[in-house]
Amino acid sequence: MKKAKQQEIFELESQMLTDLENVYNNFELQPRTDLRELIGEAIEQIKETQDIDMVSALLCRQITKAYLDNRQNFPNSLIQLYWRIL
Repeated sequence: MKKAKQQEIFELESQMLTDLENVYNNFELQPRTDLRELIGEAIEQIKETQDIDMVSALLCRQITKAYLDNRQNFPNSLIQLYWRIL
């Protein structure tokens, strides 16, 4: 049972890293260095802490703040990521 749970957590972590890396490399984010930095930091935090719950919660707050601060040309890929990790 414990091994199955660990495998599930590993798969969730891997999927989240893949999603974050896809958004980070998405052409929509190229002009928004502030958002690329935010995603890059989240990737590093997951690799260091492996705490996807903490990183997801923090990232959702940061995305919300970034959107409210400057919604003009806000990348759709980042909005989709927000709804996946929420």
